[in-house]
Amino acid sequence: MRSSNKVADGIFDGEKTMSIDVLPKTANIVVYANGQKLVKDGKIKLGIQEAERGIIFDGSATLPMG
Repeated sequence: MRSSNKVADGIFDGEKTMSIDVLPKTANIVVYANGQKLVKDGKIKLGIQEAERGIIFDGSATLPMG
């Protein structure tokens, strides 16, 4: 997560990488974080209060291919 107050400085407030196993291995992965759709090169904003309550990741829209 990048600080919205110091975007130009490249300061990260926190960073986390996670791996998710998907079956079948070929799928259109769709993930939402607190109702906001995540895209590969996009950004979403989540506030401090949301982070304190917890961030829910929802991958139920993921569909198998083929």
